[in-house]
Amino acid sequence: MHFSNIILFAAAATAWTVPEGTTNGVYSVSVNHLGEEVHEKIAELKHPDDIKTPVRSAKFRRQGLSGANHISCFNDNLDPQDTDAANKNIDDQCGAGGDLASGKTQNGRDFYGVSGDVVAYVCNLSASPGTCYSSERVDSSSKITDQCGKYQSGEDVVPDRQLTYGYRTKDAKFCTRGTNGK
Repeated sequence: MHFSNIILFAAAATAWTVPEGTTNGVYSVSVNHLGEEVHEKIAELKHPDDIKTPVRSAKFRRQGLSGANHISCFNDNLDPQDTDAANKNIDDQCGAGGDLASGKTQNGRDFYGVSGDVVAYVCNLSASPGTCYSSERVDSSSKITDQCGKYQSGEDVVPDRQLTYGYRTKDAKFCTRGTNGK
């Protein structure tokens, strides 16, 4: 299977945007040592029915979100099937402990899933490698739905874990952080 890298200059970037022409799938995105944005397709989009709920292991035990969460609502009506598919594919990537580390960046990688006009994402806002969990993503989506409404765009910044989980329209900026994406 051939996956392509898309490199964009990110000197002034403070958030990611899905590059035009990006097809459905799961991507990692980071800033390389030259300050360029690198979007890499890491998996084809799976049908949500084909994604199994990961088994929680003792090694990667996270029961759910802890601490304060900061929910932001963006007031976009999202397609239910696309939203579910994009989120389930992030679940599949994170599983019972998905690695957000990368030797190419200061922050590690961020993941996003594209389905139709929806992007779901997990962002590592830490200065060190991190781990995402499907159970956290599910908890975050529940909090977003409670505060923003069903299939309304939103994100959950989880300060104690320095992560953001969310979903928006594909043309929106996401994973907002400081200068140069760091």
